[in-house]
Amino acid sequence: MEQVAELAELRPKAQRRQKRKETDAKYHRKRKAAADRVAVLEELKEREQLTEEQEAELAEFQPS
Repeated sequence: MEQVAELAELRPKAQRRQKRKETDAKYHRKRKAAADRVAVLEELKEREQLTEEQEAELAEFQPS
């Protein structure tokens, strides 16, 4: 019985930890994708092959 109570107590913590882990992973995937996109856009810029839309997209990534 004691193990059942202990398990019931730990389950919400484990669920919160799992949710946090998933959220963190999603955040890091988005950051990686953005960094990869910036690298592509900067390469195009160096080759002077950026379209106006790509130039605007690159500007959105630049800090103010």
